[in-house]
Amino acid sequence: MRPLPPLPIDERLAEIVSAVRSGRDVVLSAPPGTGKTTRVPPALLDAKLAGGGAVVVLEPRRMAARLSARRVALERGGRLGGEVGYRVRFESVAGAGTRLLYVTEGVLVRRLLQDSELSGISVVVLDEFHERSLQADLALMLLREVQAALRPDLRLVIMSATLDAVELGAQLNAQVIQAGSRLFPVLIEYAERRLDQPIAAAARQAVLKHLDQAGGRLEESLLVFLPGVGEINGVLADLRKVAAARGFDLLPLHGELSLDQQERAVRGGGRPRVVLATNVAETSVTLEGIRAVIDSGFARVLRHDPSSGVDRLQLERITRSSAEQRAGRAGRLGPGRCIRLFSRGEWREMAEALEPEVLRVDLCEALLVLKNWGSADPRLLAWLTPPPEAAMNAALDLLVALGACGAREGAVTELGRRLARLPVHPRLGRLLLAAEERGCPKEGALLAALCRFRPRTVARAGLSARSDLLVLRDRYDEDRGAGEFHVVLREARALSRLADPRRVPRRCLLQGGVEAPADEDALLKCVLAGYPDRVARRRQAGARHALMTGGVAVELDRESAVLESELFVAVEVTRVGGSGRHGRVRLASGIEPEWLAEIHPALARQEDETIWNEERQSAEGRRRWLHVDLCWKERSLDRPDPEQAAELLARAGTHPRFLEELLRGGRLEQTLLRIECLRELRPDLELPASDEETLAGAVRSACPGRSSLKELREADWEAILIKGLGPEASALLARWCPPRIRLPSGREAPIVYRKGQSPLVSAKLQEFFGTRQSPRIAEGRRVVAVDLLAPNGRSVQITTDLASFWENLYPRERRELGRRYPRHPWPEDPIQATPSARPLPRSNRKS
Repeated sequence: MRPLPPLPIDERLAEIVSAVRSGRDVVLSAPPGTGKTTRVPPALLDAKLAGGGAVVVLEPRRMAARLSARRVALERGGRLGGEVGYRVRFESVAGAGTRLLYVTEGVLVRRLLQDSELSGISVVVLDEFHERSLQADLALMLLREVQAALRPDLRLVIMSATLDAVELGAQLNAQVIQAGSRLFPVLIEYAERRLDQPIAAAARQAVLKHLDQAGGRLEESLLVFLPGVGEINGVLADLRKVAAARGFDLLPLHGELSLDQQERAVRGGGRPRVVLATNVAETSVTLEGIRAVIDSGFARVLRHDPSSGVDRLQLERITRSSAEQRAGRAGRLGPGRCIRLFSRGEWREMAEALEPEVLRVDLCEALLVLKNWGSADPRLLAWLTPPPEAAMNAALDLLVALGACGAREGAVTELGRRLARLPVHPRLGRLLLAAEERGCPKEGALLAALCRFRPRTVARAGLSARSDLLVLRDRYDEDRGAGEFHVVLREARALSRLADPRRVPRRCLLQGGVEAPADEDALLKCVLAGYPDRVARRRQAGARHALMTGGVAVELDRESAVLESELFVAVEVTRVGGSGRHGRVRLASGIEPEWLAEIHPALARQEDETIWNEERQSAEGRRRWLHVDLCWKERSLDRPDPEQAAELLARAGTHPRFLEELLRGGRLEQTLLRIECLRELRPDLELPASDEETLAGAVRSACPGRSSLKELREADWEAILIKGLGPEASALLARWCPPRIRLPSGREAPIVYRKGQSPLVSAKLQEFFGTRQSPRIAEGRRVVAVDLLAPNGRSVQITTDLASFWENLYPRERRELGRRYPRHPWPEDPIQATPSARPLPRSNRKS
C-alpha cells in the first residue's frame, strides 16, 4: 500500500479512534474536503474495535457510496468488493471478506429488520448527517434502540459538514470532535441572472464567458451546479460542439448514471473538463482538479403535501450552507473562483439551511419500517426531529389502505411484513406483489419501473389509451430499453427479481423468459392495488378535469392518453400553484368501477345521504357508492331520510332571510307579541322571550315530517307557537291575551299587540258610545289603547282614557265631524248614546 497524501482529517484520526475505543459515540464536525469519508472509516477498521468487527458507512446517496468505496479500495491497494465494498439499492459489490462496507441508509435500515443485533458489525458511521435525510434520522433512531437493548458495545460515529455538532453531541451524549480544513481562498463573483432567462441558458452563457476569460481554452476543470437532469442535458446539448472544438471534456454527474460514468466525472480523463452536476456534488465525493465553480443557485427539493398525498419535486433557491459548500469545491487545490448566478441581495435572503427531510417528505416507507420494528404507534418514538402530526397520520392511513396494517395504531400484517422486505416505496411494493399474485411479475416490474422513471414525453398527440403506463410499455417494447428508456431497463431488471425470485428468470424483461403476456385488466388492477388513495373521477365525459380522493381537484396533462375512462388512477400527480388541493396528472391509468370493491374492499362503501337542493329549496335523498371519500356513482332516492331531512330543513328554515319572510305577513308577529305580553304579565310562567331565537326554535320543532320550505310556509304558525307553550300557558294566553276583543257595539275587533306599548284596538268612534272605561285584557291587568276612527277610517284620537276623551276632546271634534259626516250620529252626551258600528236611520238620529 503506497503512502497516501495528507488530508486535514488525518491529525484527528487518533482522537476519533481513542474515543470509540473508550466506549464513546462520536460526533465529528469536519468541512467538505477534509477527507472524513475516505479516512475515518479505514482508521476505525484498522483499529479492530469491539472484537474487530466490520465497519459500515451510511451515505445519503448511491453515488457517494459507490465512489467512496472505490476510492478507499484503491487507496488500500485492494479490489472493490474485497476488503472494501458497497451495497446500494439493487446493487451489491461486496463479499464474505468485506470488512468496510459503504451503504445507502435504506440498506442498513432493512438489514436492521432482518438482523436487529447487526451481527459482526462493530462501528456504524453516519456520513453527511447534516443533510438530515429521513433515512438517516430513522437509522440513527433504530441504532440507538439497538445500543440500549441489544448491543451496548456497538459504536456510532456521526459525521457532518455543517451541522451544529455541540448541540447534536449533547442530544446523543456523544464526544464532539471538530476538524479544520485547508481550503484556499475562493473569489466570489455575483452575476445576476435575468428573471426571463432560463437557468440552463444562464449557465451556458456563464461557461462561455469563463472560457473567453481563460483565453478560449480551459487550463483547469470547471464544476457547474444545475438543479436537475433536464437542465444538465440541455447544457450538454448546447456545449457539445464547443467542448470538441476547444479540447475539454464535457461530463454530466448525477445519481442516474452508471458507476463508470460517475467515476469519470469525478476523476477526469487527463485533460480539463466541465462537469455539469446536481447537488450530489456538494458533499460526500471530492472532484479532482476543480478550480472554478458556477453556481446556478437552485436545486430541486422534494416536498410532500399530506393533506392531498401529492408530491412535488420543487425548484427552489438553495440555502446559504449549500452555496458555501458549492463555492468550497473551488478551493481544494489552490485559490479558486466561484461565479454565482444570483445577486448579493438574493444571497442575504437565502435560508441558512434546509429543514430536515422528516418535515417535508412522505413518511410512508419509514413508518412501515417502524411498524415492522415493533412500534405499534410510531408517533410515540424518540425522533431527533418529531415529524408533523398531519404527515404521520396521512402516511399511516396509506399503510392501512394498502393493507400493511389494520389501523393507525395497529400491528403490521403479513402483507406489511412482505412489503417491508422490498426496497421500494410501499405503493410500488404493493403493485409488485399484486403482479406476482396475478402471474405477471415481469410486466408488473416494468410498470413499477415506469412509475419511477418515465420518459419526458408520454403519449403522441391524439393518442387515446386505457393507461399511460401501457403506452410507455409499448414504446419500451419498441425501443428494447434503448435511448431514454435505459434507466427504466435497469430498474425493471432489479424489480423483476423482488416479488418472487424463484419464479422470475434473471434475464431482462422482454428479452426471453417464460412469462406469458398479461392481459391489460390484470396489469391495471395491479396499478390500482398500489395507489388506493389516488383514484379520480372525471367531472364529465371527455373532460380533463377530475376530482381525486381527499377532495383534490386534478387536471390530466395534455400528454396523457387517458381520454375516456371515467375513473382513473393518478399515478404521477404534481401540485399546481401554492396549494396542494390542485394537481396536474402526468401519468394516469384507467380503471373499471367494479375493480374498486374487488381490489380494495375495505375502502369501498355504500351510503345513503340527504342533501339540500338549493334550487328546489327542499331536502332530497340519494344513494352514493364511495371509494375512500370519492363518490363514483350515485342515484336519487324516492324519499329522504326523515331525520336528516328535518335537520337540513331546520338549517334553511332558521336562516334570517326565511324568518323575515315568515314575519312579513304580520300574523306570526302578532302571535309572538301576544306571548311577549303574557310573559310580562306572568313572569312566573318563565316563558321564552319572543325574539328571533324563539321563532327559530318553533321552526325547528315544525321541521319533522316536512322536507321543503314550501311546506314550512304553509304551516299554521300561530298554532305551532302556541302549542309550544304547553297546555297551561296556551289556555292562559287565550284568556289573558286574546287576539280579538268584543267592543261596546257588540262587534269583535282584532287587538294589535305592540312591543313596549299598550295593545291597540281600532274602531269607529260611535262603537264606543255608552262607555266611560277603556277596554282591558288579562282580567283587567292591562289596558287596551283605543284608536278612535272617523267614519272615513281616519284616526281621530288614540287614548287609554275614554272618559277624559269624552269630556275634554269630544265636544270640539263633534262639531267638525258632524259637519263633515252629517249622516252619522254625533250626540252631545256620548255616554248616554247607544253604540253602533253603522250609521243609524235618519228617524233615530239625535241632535
